[in-house]
Amino acid sequence: MKHSLFATIILTLFFYSCTSEKVKIQIIETTDVHGRFFNYDFATDTQKNGSMGQVAQYIKQQRQQNGEILLLDNGDILQGTPTAYYSNFVDTVHKNIMVRILGDLHYDAATVGNHDIETGPKVYNKVKEELSFPWLGANIIDIKTGKPAFRPYTIVEKKGVKIAILGILTPGIPNWLPHKLYKGLEFADMVETAEKWMPEIKKNQPDIIIGLFHAGLNPAYGGFKKGAYKNPNATLRVAKEVPGFDIVFAGHDHRRTIKKVVNTENDTVTVINGGSHAKWIGSAELVYDNKNKRIESITPQIVDLSQYKTDKSYESKYGTYLDSVKNYFKEPVGWLGTELCPQEALFGPSAFMQFIHQVQLSATNARVSLSAPLQIYTCIDTGTIYRSDIFALYRYENYLAEMNMTAGEIDRFLEHGVSSWFNTMQNKSDNLLNYNEEGHLDAPYYNFSSALGVHYKVDVTQKPGNRVTITQVDGKIDFKTEDTVRVALNSYRMVGGGGHMPDGTGIDLETLKERNVLLSEVPIKNIMMKYFNNHDSVWINTEINWHLTPEKWTKQARQKEIQNF
Repeated sequence: MKHSLFATIILTLFFYSCTSEKVKIQIIETTDVHGRFFNYDFATDTQKNGSMGQVAQYIKQQRQQNGEILLLDNGDILQGTPTAYYSNFVDTVHKNIMVRILGDLHYDAATVGNHDIETGPKVYNKVKEELSFPWLGANIIDIKTGKPAFRPYTIVEKKGVKIAILGILTPGIPNWLPHKLYKGLEFADMVETAEKWMPEIKKNQPDIIIGLFHAGLNPAYGGFKKGAYKNPNATLRVAKEVPGFDIVFAGHDHRRTIKKVVNTENDTVTVINGGSHAKWIGSAELVYDNKNKRIESITPQIVDLSQYKTDKSYESKYGTYLDSVKNYFKEPVGWLGTELCPQEALFGPSAFMQFIHQVQLSATNARVSLSAPLQIYTCIDTGTIYRSDIFALYRYENYLAEMNMTAGEIDRFLEHGVSSWFNTMQNKSDNLLNYNEEGHLDAPYYNFSSALGVHYKVDVTQKPGNRVTITQVDGKIDFKTEDTVRVALNSYRMVGGGGHMPDGTGIDLETLKERNVLLSEVPIKNIMMKYFNNHDSVWINTEINWHLTPEKWTKQARQKEIQNF
């Protein structure tokens, strides 16, 4: 009996030692959640796919199956929905809803995103203080001290394995946001930052090193040169040029991607971008060999969360908060007499864009308005307009800016917009809009800028750069290209976002700062609410100040393609 018991103990210890030599660690990345804390759609009063409640259900399942997991968020979580707005700017007494949810789900670390910075220092500094886990940003530099304003990296232990996580975000923020939102901060080059912190991280002798980068995978996006200093999307460059990373998680561009790249020391780096809006998440199952101190395998995956329902405990825990947000956004702000459908803005002058232009011109001393649609799917019906409708009209926290531009610069600005917007039609059966291989718009619709206060035509049979002909500026037919006019536009565009200014007009970023005449104190969506408050009713008479040619071709194409939206 004693021998039998002894043999059992020895056998148990033997199997335990064998199994403990190899440890399986599940790593999960959410990224670009954009305030999707709940499935509820405020614009349509319906439930839709994509929420942190679904993430919670997936996490619960993974913990049941794998025990301890490593849970990371890769930025752009604080902005994009009424829920996020409410927590950022209305209910400022309690902890931010992002802090509460990610803390309750036991996140291990997160990286700051550019849209998190766009909420402004009052919001992101409050969040930084409230978080119970590290909010990383190795390249966010405090100008006064020269040191990172956020923690550069963190080290956590999972199942006895030491894991280092370096957080870096896109340094392109000065190209997209007004300076007042990041005053006192600057954003260092991604490659330089990784090179600086890798030796420091290695001193801690981690078993695994992860890059958590809120930046995209295409360094040429937006017209940037691939090897340019402070390239906004240098994730792959870092993975290839800075040895030491085992896994790099990407974000920012919303493109679901799994890649294997080889770095300068011929080591393979797994690169994962988990998509966006809590519809998908990135995952990596890592097997670590404790005996030989090496990674045996990494199995990356993009997880579709549509098959997961919202976790019941999550629903009950935050239901009261969601009710408070719903009540706030059900408050009326005015009355609308004209339906506003953003799809129409893709094909010419529309009531949707006319409204945005009117708001911009009414709130400034500008004579010309430049703007683009920030969504292209949800129409705003006539009748009472609620706070939630304003968010359907204008999603982000852009501010309203004024600057002086010449007629020639406006022409080049519009040329830049239509170059990626419209296909070059060679016959009447060609598509009017530019599509990619997957059948989606080839460029972001928020870069499809139109103008009011200018009369012009766009010839889609011409090559990009030679499509726009302006016939009137601020009521003048006999204008000169050097004539100057005051222009209203959003802050994203004013500082160079979308490339319309530096690439289109040729105005460099430093000159842009000098050109800025005025910047609003509040975001454009607040100005829209005030516009409704100041009018008993709002009726939109769409001004046909620009048109597409040849008309017969483009009208036929419009009838066919508007069904896609």
